[in-house]
Amino acid sequence: MIKRILACLLLLACWSAAAHGCAENDPYVHTASFAIPSAWGSRTAQLPLDDRWFMQDASVYHHGLARISLAMAVSAFRGSAGRADAPIRHFFDQLNFNGAQEADHQGLPCVQTWDYAAAGEDTIGTAMAWKYINCFESPVPVIAIAVCGGNYGDEWANNLNIGLRGNHEGFEIAAQKMIDRLRQFEQDNLLADANCLYWLAGFGRGGAICDVVASSLSASSTVVCYTFAAPFTTVGPAKTQHGGAFNIVAASDPMTMLPPQEWGFTRHGRTLYLPSSLDANHDYAPLLRQFNAVYSQFTGATDPAGDRDLAPMARAAAKEIASPFQNRATYQHAWQGILLKVFTGRHLGIGDMLRASSLLSDVTKAVQSVQRYALPPVPDGLSLGAFASRELSTLYAQHDPALYAAWMLALPEGNVLLTNSLTLTDAP
Repeated sequence: MIKRILACLLLLACWSAAAHGCAENDPYVHTASFAIPSAWGSRTAQLPLDDRWFMQDASVYHHGLARISLAMAVSAFRGSAGRADAPIRHFFDQLNFNGAQEADHQGLPCVQTWDYAAAGEDTIGTAMAWKYINCFESPVPVIAIAVCGGNYGDEWANNLNIGLRGNHEGFEIAAQKMIDRLRQFEQDNLLADANCLYWLAGFGRGGAICDVVASSLSASSTVVCYTFAAPFTTVGPAKTQHGGAFNIVAASDPMTMLPPQEWGFTRHGRTLYLPSSLDANHDYAPLLRQFNAVYSQFTGATDPAGDRDLAPMARAAAKEIASPFQNRATYQHAWQGILLKVFTGRHLGIGDMLRASSLLSDVTKAVQSVQRYALPPVPDGLSLGAFASRELSTLYAQHDPALYAAWMLALPEGNVLLTNSLTLTDAP
């Protein structure tokens, strides 16, 4: 354990030194220090952004952009102290996303945030900033768009609003609100007629909404979009032809398997899986060791079995959840309100309490039937409610940002993501 901790500290120091060294010698490289919010407790890390990365073909996965996009996504979470939008504003400032430094844009609102003061059923925390990238033949304005994916309470109503037909209704509504904000932001910053490049990032719900927005913007603009832990967003043929969106998910994260795939749901762009025991293309053991060296620094725990048990358990949970919902109409009328109360900690009547308890019990039995390894540690208090089992709490913990951050920081390259061909039907 001591050797692992020392190795990880050395690794973190190397990231920091390398990032600072590049920033001091290269005007195109900037470094961001950011916090990784987690049920295990917040930790900080540093990553660089090289403006020249935006010059590459957006349809080609770029690991450096993916990692700094994760940093933007977790920085978009509402802060717990002081100004709720302070983390994302600090992130933008470190990377020089400050269009006001241009002479003809001074005094304009080059960084804006919405819905950070309070979170309600109709809000969507959004942050935008922009700057010129000067490494093209002529300066190109890059607009960064980050969506809050944490500390959102009543915004669970948007997650759970699947709708009766078509794409996920709640995500579509939130995405249109974001696009309206973007158009106003462009007008306010004299960018309405500019050929802007859009950089989007979000985690969880924020990632799902970024996925929808990216699919809309990419029809006429260059879009760089990296999402993490995003649920499904769309039904029917997804918009993948523009290639600017990459959705990075964990095979053990049940939240990325909802709404049920049996109802035709998928994502726009391309889905890439974090290293998994279900991937026959790579040796999982050394990758897991790399992951644990970083994960232990974020959580104080290790996961020696990785997702060898958890990935099949997550798939079993997703399949079992779809059974009582039957279809979208039954879900909306019989279950949506109950789930909102469960996820927001509201009072459940006796009848609703019994139904929720029965559902959780059935899902627990389904995941126990495929469990073969001991469960990893779970943070105290992390649960889906008073009736949730340890198995379900463990699966819910796989949606934690620390897990995604540890994998992305532990992997020096993204090739193990690119060649991963997991699908939800691959589970044993």
